[in-house]
Amino acid sequence: MESSLVFLKPDGLSFEEDILKLVCLQGFSFSKLGQVVFDEVLIRYFYPELPEHIVQKCIKYFYQKNLPVYTVSGVNAIGELMLLKSSIRQIYGAGRTGEILHSTSSVQDFQREYFIMYNCINVNRVR
Repeated sequence: MESSLVFLKPDGLSFEEDILKLVCLQGFSFSKLGQVVFDEVLIRYFYPELPEHIVQKCIKYFYQKNLPVYTVSGVNAIGELMLLKSSIRQIYGAGRTGEILHSTSSVQDFQREYFIMYNCINVNRVR
């Protein structure tokens, strides 16, 4: 059993229920970790490898959007969700950026991303 971190990007928010149904149909379970608003600091921390011009696009794209964050678990969850993400982009990405959701690409990324999101969500709850 393996886990992946998934969050819906702004273009995927209106398809949240449908996307979660697809995840379940693939035999995975999910648990909502919470909601997060990406600001410039979080974008730079979460995506440290992005060039500056992409960071600036992300800031505009994510600005003031409250995004749901999930953990998804199941057999080969990371690899299977990467495949499912491609299908979801084809189904729901027409006429949009194509950036419907984020999913973890490795076990190491899951550990790093989960730590970041868990702390961000829980810090925001305390405020």
